[in-house]
Amino acid sequence: MARELAPVAGVVLDAAQVVPGERVLDVACGTGNAALAAVARGAHATAVDGAEGLVALARERAREARRRGGAPRRGRRRPAGR
Repeated sequence: MARELAPVAGVVLDAAQVVPGERVLDVACGTGNAALAAVARGAHATAVDGAEGLVALARERAREARRRGGAPRRGRRRPAGR
């Protein structure tokens, strides 16, 4: 499902006029589509979700992006709702 929704992240970021250096908060991030797309545009993204499994997938996708040179920076890890 994340792959089908990936193009939506670009549309949302375009509408929000996200630019390099800007801060983006991706609430209910799921597998991280919007946060990863924001980072690819040079923004600083924070992604949160109450579903631990989805956050784990988002984190793994961020690691893969770093390996490919997309370089999202790992932030502090906090459980949702705290």
